[in-house]
Amino acid sequence: MGAIKVNRMLVHDLRLQGTAPRLAPNIYKVDAGTPLKHALGWIARYASSQHGLDQLLIMCHGMQGPVYDTLEQVSTYDLGLGLQFCKENLTLTNVSMTSVLAGLIQEIVLFACGPARTRTGFQNTLIDGSRFCSELSGYTNATVIAPTDTQFYTMSPPSNILHRMFGIGPQDEIDFGAWEGKVMRFSPDGSISQ
Repeated sequence: MGAIKVNRMLVHDLRLQGTAPRLAPNIYKVDAGTPLKHALGWIARYASSQHGLDQLLIMCHGMQGPVYDTLEQVSTYDLGLGLQFCKENLTLTNVSMTSVLAGLIQEIVLFACGPARTRTGFQNTLIDGSRFCSELSGYTNATVIAPTDTQFYTMSPPSNILHRMFGIGPQDEIDFGAWEGKVMRFSPDGSISQ
């Protein structure tokens, strides 16, 4: 019996340095100049053309927001503000735009630093990553997989020395390896599990 085919799309925000790994037949590149509405529309069109996607993989930076620690009486920054994704970024203020993907994707995997982080005392604020991921799941009707912690990745050169020497094919391919910290699963029904 053959392997089960998973229908995927990978979206790489180019501000995350490196070349997107070949984890999907369609790799879509966005950057700080790509309007979010355009990117979401393109993802929706591709997903429709495939009769839906099993997975949408998003590789980008997670965003930090300011927090004030009343116990330590210091201001700092913490993850959970959203994703550095396209021109406008993707945060609680505009996550509703992802509703164009509703019913087209079964699972969204966020390869980014801490989009699911919620620091104690910051529930229901703009840096509530758990709420961000829950709303992303609700608007898209897809399960969202996201880490709470900083993620580390490496960039792997091609294994063929000639490809490295002459720059043939993908160079510096992103490899996230194993997840760091907790990885959360947000379901469209509002449930959250680890």
